[in-house]
Amino acid sequence: MKSLDLSLAEEPLDVNQFKLLKAENYPVLCAGVPIKNKYDQDRINFKDSSLQENVFQVIYDRGNINCFCLKSILLNIHNTYKPLLEQLRSKPHIKFKEYKNLLEEFNLSCDESFGFFNPSVYPIDGKHILKISTNNISETDLYSKILDTETINPMQSFGYFSLFILTHNPFITDEIKKEFCNSSGAALE
Repeated sequence: MKSLDLSLAEEPLDVNQFKLLKAENYPVLCAGVPIKNKYDQDRINFKDSSLQENVFQVIYDRGNINCFCLKSILLNIHNTYKPLLEQLRSKPHIKFKEYKNLLEEFNLSCDESFGFFNPSVYPIDGKHILKISTNNISETDLYSKILDTETINPMQSFGYFSLFILTHNPFITDEIKKEFCNSSGAALE
């Protein structure tokens, strides 16, 4: 078990380790841990790397083009919640209050993960995983069976899983994505 240098939190993450999904692969439901810097990138790992999908979304963040990176597991959404996906797809400029009300219609919440809300990145609290996903993974499983707390010091390797619906943002064109990928060195799926 090793400890990580805390100064890695000041270093940018390596976007080359993440992939941008193609528009036709959206919407996607995933359980993931947001990655903000090199420290996060090195400390968050899954026991079974074949389950781990490193994805990123190109987003508008306060007028700037930025990326939202996740180490995640892609999940299958339960048929009951497919209308939620359709509503999100049809409303690319949904405001947070409207989104929160929409989740309530489906008996879901984002009270613990609302800070990640962005058009094309829709957080849902992890406690709803068994309800919204057809995968047989509980919130407890994410921490006990998925997250690797043995390779890195457990106090450093702990991350907070949230559920995310990632959608294609029609205002982030393929041209913008390619430009972002070329300037950052990131991979386009």
